[in-house]
Amino acid sequence: MQDYDEAVMRDVERLLRKERPEELARWLTDRLPAIAADQIPDLSQGMAGRLESMEEREAVAALLCGSLAEPDDLDQLAQMLDRFGLEQAATAAFRAVAALESLDDSLLEVWDGPFNGQSVRQELFRSLVSRLGVTSIVETGTFRGSSAAFMASQSGLPLFTCEASPRYFHYSSRRLAGFPNVTLRNQDSRVFLKQLLDSNTLPPGPVLFYLDAHWHNDLPVWEEIDIIFSRGVPAVIVIDDFRVPGDPGFAYDNYGVGKCLSVQDLWEKTGSETDWFFPHGSSGSESGRKRGCAVLARGEQAARIMQEVPALDRLDWRTAVLLDAVTAELPALRTANAELQEANAQLQADHQKLRAEFEHRELRLRDEAARQELRLRDEAARQELQFRAEAARQELQLRALDNSLRERDQKIAALEQTLAEQRDVFARIDHSTGDAAVRAQELEGRVRELQSSRWRRIGLRLRLAKPATFER
Repeated sequence: MQDYDEAVMRDVERLLRKERPEELARWLTDRLPAIAADQIPDLSQGMAGRLESMEEREAVAALLCGSLAEPDDLDQLAQMLDRFGLEQAATAAFRAVAALESLDDSLLEVWDGPFNGQSVRQELFRSLVSRLGVTSIVETGTFRGSSAAFMASQSGLPLFTCEASPRYFHYSSRRLAGFPNVTLRNQDSRVFLKQLLDSNTLPPGPVLFYLDAHWHNDLPVWEEIDIIFSRGVPAVIVIDDFRVPGDPGFAYDNYGVGKCLSVQDLWEKTGSETDWFFPHGSSGSESGRKRGCAVLARGEQAARIMQEVPALDRLDWRTAVLLDAVTAELPALRTANAELQEANAQLQADHQKLRAEFEHRELRLRDEAARQELRLRDEAARQELQFRAEAARQELQLRALDNSLRERDQKIAALEQTLAEQRDVFARIDHSTGDAAVRAQELEGRVRELQSSRWRRIGLRLRLAKPATFER
């Protein structure tokens, strides 16, 4: 990379000496500080004024090579140089971009390789070249040169190709330098076709045109077809990125209303004498990027395609327009269907979510019910244990009370027995007492009798002794 930087620096220094360095310096003064301020602050601060001395410009060139090491940065510089009218400087910068990008092998297979990596398209190219007696090939839109290199190597025929972008032109120039049968021009495709067809450069015989110069807002394909057919060339025209009627699986370019690569936008400009051909196989049998294509031919070339190339099907313009209209609506239908499927998927997802949430809630309720049941069982068991313990305690108390009652009954019985015995005693006592009372009464009676007898004797004695009143 160091050798590359030094070479670019020398080119820029040389161009600064030859061209108008003051304009380049003015642009660098305005633009470069923002790019390189973080890398070389001292030099960027010195760019506030006009860079006038050659030493300063050479220093800027050195800084440029060190700070613009990315292809996109160099490409931006090259475009700016070109706008300033510094064509040689711009060319050197574009070549520097190509040199840098040529180190990146991944760019060799950009868009999946030749013809967008489509194996059926590659076989169609071989079939057209071999069966139609093609003597030369013309391509518009070289880009990275993948398809051009494939067509040049596979056919060995003279190949004329153009690329409007200087960046891709210089890259393809390096890539296609090893193909002596390739002529590459840095031109707009319309200018290129006019000059090529008007110069009688092409060898006699059928010419295969591969139109792939459409990009962004520029859609030159209508003018390209008109230029080709107006020159009376025995042409077979292949249009890349075209909408295939009836097969929405093929991708195509659509740049807005009236700028779609489709039968609807193109058939009126091709004339009724033009035959339309489309791939016989479906997009499902294609590989790579699956870009659609259309093949246009007239007269003898169209007849030979119908006879010799089974990989293509002819559609009359009415059928082609009808199918193309249906195909044009298919994306909207597919979008609506996709939205419907998305809505259904969302509904299913919501349903699954609700179901999962319901199941989750059900599980939580079941868990809660199980926990409640366990708590109730535990509580019931605890209460049962408490009840049993209380019952046992009460039973013990009852037994104790029963024992106490038994003891009391025994005591009562004993007391009753004692009482009975006492009653017997008392009865005997009473009996004895009764006898005693009787005896006492008898004794008392006897005493009374004795007393009476005594008193009578006393009284008798007293009467006998003294006849006075006696009081007891």
